[in-house]
Amino acid sequence: MQPVEAHTEELLRMPCLCATLRRATRVVTQLYEEAFRPLGLTAPQYTVMAVLTFGGPMPHTRLGELLATDATTLTRTLQLMTRNGWIETATGQDRRQRIVSLTGEGAAIFERAKPVWQAVQQKLYQAYGTAEWSRLFTLVDRATEGALHVLGPTR
Repeated sequence: MQPVEAHTEELLRMPCLCATLRRATRVVTQLYEEAFRPLGLTAPQYTVMAVLTFGGPMPHTRLGELLATDATTLTRTLQLMTRNGWIETATGQDRRQRIVSLTGEGAAIFERAKPVWQAVQQKLYQAYGTAEWSRLFTLVDRATEGALHVLGPTR
């Protein structure tokens, strides 16, 4: 294991992938959370809305798989969204299956939030530039795929 090093911009360079990705995720999430706050929306809620907008209604378990989130965290997020009237759930073909879909109100808040999301995306994109932006997505996707591979099919 490598020692912790000082980074040129006063961040500690940590040899732990988990710690480094979690730190990056917290800081990036804070940017989106601050932007979404006036809408009463959180970054995870916006992500759920985006998945349901583009993927359509889907089983709770499939939504969790696409978001790579655990059932407890997803359930908590969906309960808040249901209370806000942004999503609804219905029974699937199997009575145990819950189908999650966006309501009209949810679609409306998603449309109002989209320009806010685009503004944050643009700021981050400008901070990186085209080549580094693309490389960042590639590396993060590879980290996700690698971790899912290590977790195995029981996930």
